[in-house]
Amino acid sequence: MDGLFSPSVAYKSIIKNRWGEPNSLWNRIWKLKITERLKLFLWKLCKDILPFGSRLRRIFGNNNSCAIYGEADDSAQHLFWKCPLAKVVWFASRWSIRSENLQFDSPRKMVEWILNPDFLSGADAGDIGEFNRFGICLIDELWTARNRAFHDRVNPSWRGVLSRVQGAASCLFTASDNRPNLEVVQHAHRDIYVGNLVLFVDAVFKDSRATAGIVVSDSEGSLLEAKAVNFDATQPLEAESCALIHALNWCQTRGWRQVVVVSDCLLLVQGLEARRAPDWRFMGVFWKLLELLEVLPEVEVVWKPRAQVQRLIWLLSGLLDFLLLVFYLQRSWSLL
Repeated sequence: MDGLFSPSVAYKSIIKNRWGEPNSLWNRIWKLKITERLKLFLWKLCKDILPFGSRLRRIFGNNNSCAIYGEADDSAQHLFWKCPLAKVVWFASRWSIRSENLQFDSPRKMVEWILNPDFLSGADAGDIGEFNRFGICLIDELWTARNRAFHDRVNPSWRGVLSRVQGAASCLFTASDNRPNLEVVQHAHRDIYVGNLVLFVDAVFKDSRATAGIVVSDSEGSLLEAKAVNFDATQPLEAESCALIHALNWCQTRGWRQVVVVSDCLLLVQGLEARRAPDWRFMGVFWKLLELLEVLPEVEVVWKPRAQVQRLIWLLSGLLDFLLLVFYLQRSWSLL
């Protein structure tokens, strides 16, 4: 050493004994196409630093029993594999896993198994990736359910947990696929069938309120009818989904069958094509939309960019802005 001090030199001196070969598991976790929060959760689980009952009891004297069912110890092995809630959800998954038969020496081994399941050896990357997403989302949801039971005394249902896990895994799949769905895009750019009615649907969202605008035209582009509907929503994607539901309900009411419904929300149209909700937070609305499409098999939902339908979008925007103004005026008057 040259006798000069610097924070960099001090830090390297402290951690020099930790240097070694890079850990392949950490590299794989950091490269996973999941949220940063989930990566940190997996890292904490591998390091066995999640605050389970044994650690809390040692520090604070807490009860060490399962927070959900009150049986067995509150541990990673129990919560993720042995707890009745975990066993039901694992078995209800498409892989029908008997989680109570799985044994792991450490939390790290649990993560390694989820990322490299032995029963899927030889499967293609798509199948393994689907299981990875499901397993990661399941243990995360079980941890959330455990914390809610511990802090808020909220008892989870296995159906609710399974639904949230499937929605979260579907959302991860959609977010990880940055490439455009060529089949959907090519399909959306086809000429709309001659003789069909065309419904252009758009939605605006603000302050937990949304307005859907629907314009009906013939295949030559002549405007026939228009309507708008106000409703509650929690996010823009949910507003776009509800707008499509109102459009399909209008088709049912009027007896329209051969209809092309045009939306400028590519993520939602891709989700309908794949039958995967773009966001787990509005799974109920999304599945209602799918059920309506099954009742109306001749109705087709396609995507077109706003630039291709600019004239109709301009008409919709004016209509929606007017209705939102009316809504806020009505709410202001009601508060007087």
